[in-house]
Amino acid sequence: MSYLIGDEESLVTLQETLAFIDSFELEDSLIQSSTRGDDETSRKNSLSAARALIGKPSKQKNKKRKRGNLSSSTRLQQRKRAELLYLRRRAQELEEYMEKLRAARHRCPRPRAVSSEANTQLDAIATHTQLKWMEAAEAQYQARLRSEEANQNLKTIVAYQIQVSKSLRDILLQQVSSQVR
Repeated sequence: MSYLIGDEESLVTLQETLAFIDSFELEDSLIQSSTRGDDETSRKNSLSAARALIGKPSKQKNKKRKRGNLSSSTRLQQRKRAELLYLRRRAQELEEYMEKLRAARHRCPRPRAVSSEANTQLDAIATHTQLKWMEAAEAQYQARLRSEEANQNLKTIVAYQIQVSKSLRDILLQQVSSQVR
C-alpha cells in the first residue's frame, strides 16, 4: 500500500482516517450489543467503554500536520493588521524625526566662505606640519642606519672573539697533551 501514498504526511493522514473509522465501527458494535439486552445501564457502560477506547492515545506518535498560511486565516489577518499598525506608527515617528532634523538644520548657521587669507594660513600650517613629519621620518631613518651599522660592527667583533677563543682552546689543548706525555 506504500506505493499509493507519496509521503509521510499522507500516511499519517491515512492512519488517522482509519482510526476514526474504526472508532465508529467499535462504537456501533458496542451499541448494537447493548440494545439487544434492553438494559439501559449496560448500554451506558458500553458507551463509556467505547469512548474510553477511542480516547486512548495510540502507541505510535503521529506527526502533527502543519497548517499552511491561508489568506482567510484569522491569525494571518491579525498578524497583517498588527504589522500594518506598527509600520504606520514607525513611519509617523520617522517623519517627526525628519522634521526635527530639518528644524535643527535651519537653526544652525551655515559656515561662511573661507577667505583667501585664511586659505594661505591653512596652507602654511599644512606645509609646516608636513615638514615636521618629514623631519621626524628622516631622523628615524638615520637612527635606523646607525643602529644597523653598530649591529654589523658588533657581529664582526663577536666573530673575531670566537676565532680568538678557538685558537686559545687549541693552544691549551696542545699544552695539556704535551704535559700528559
